[in-house]
Amino acid sequence: MRAIGIIIVLISGVAGSFLVVSEFEKRLSNTRALCKLLRVCTEQVEYFSCSSHEILANCDALLLRECGYLDEEIPNDFSEFLDRCEILSNESRAIMIEFAKDFGKSYKDEQVKRCKYYLEKMEEHESELEATLPTQRKLSFAILLAATLTAIILLI
Repeated sequence: MRAIGIIIVLISGVAGSFLVVSEFEKRLSNTRALCKLLRVCTEQVEYFSCSSHEILANCDALLLRECGYLDEEIPNDFSEFLDRCEILSNESRAIMIEFAKDFGKSYKDEQVKRCKYYLEKMEEHESELEATLPTQRKLSFAILLAATLTAIILLI
């Protein structure tokens, strides 16, 4: 009977560590998609002088889903987009909120500079997430493995 308990705890620990790592990878993927969206915004403003609604309406639906937007209705602006968007990293959300506040409140050249500024900030955050991902993988496996082994020892 103890053997079954030990196996269940061991499987739970391994599954838990995979879930934690998966969450880190989703956060990175979500941030990458937000970088792509900011690149699209920069290009659309620079070359076509598009509004936020036009950018979001013409944006690839797959990209919007990768950013965390699950609604079918096209939002009117970036603030509305963010209200209905699941952004997994708090820092990514903060950058996008700043971006949404500034968007469309200046002339084209200034708007392009702001888009590039927020894109740089998001790319820096993406680089930080990429750099810490291997460490977070190892750490989550180690912590959950230690917790699992502790639970097994307590069962014995």
